[in-house]
Amino acid sequence: ILAHLPALCALSIPSPNSYRRLRPSAWAGAYANWGHLNREAAVRVSVGSAGSARFELKTSDATANPYLALGSVIAAGLDGIERNLPLPPETAFDPGLLSGTEREARGIVALPRSLGEAITALEHDPVLLTALGTERADTYLAVRRAEWQALQGLSLQEEVTLLAERY
Repeated sequence: ILAHLPALCALSIPSPNSYRRLRPSAWAGAYANWGHLNREAAVRVSVGSAGSARFELKTSDATANPYLALGSVIAAGLDGIERNLPLPPETAFDPGLLSGTEREARGIVALPRSLGEAITALEHDPVLLTALGTERADTYLAVRRAEWQALQGLSLQEEVTLLAERY
């Protein structure tokens, strides 16, 4: 999931407004990392006293189509299993407090800062594009690209008004 997280953002936080909260040190998961009890981790795993576990994808919100988002998370996870990708070390701290060089040395990648960057990541992720299917992927990308372009240069109030009218 972490390997595909930049592209997953286009599906799990698909609104331009979603990226306003995706900032370092804001408990939103601005980097592709995981951890237990780490509110800054994009993927958070909590284990209960009875051995139960809870998995949280912080880079998701109510603007996502839950079927596309969850299906894509499953496809990303299956890809990791099939390729036997190793789980990177747990991040037990705020990666936003590290320098860019320190994050790079630890393999902690910044997530897209805008829907436009997330769209580009999705366009270059063959696993997720295949999971979506050609027609669905092409349509989804066209709609997201059009929305991204339509909202460029609008104030927050103008963006909210336009989206409230449409949705």
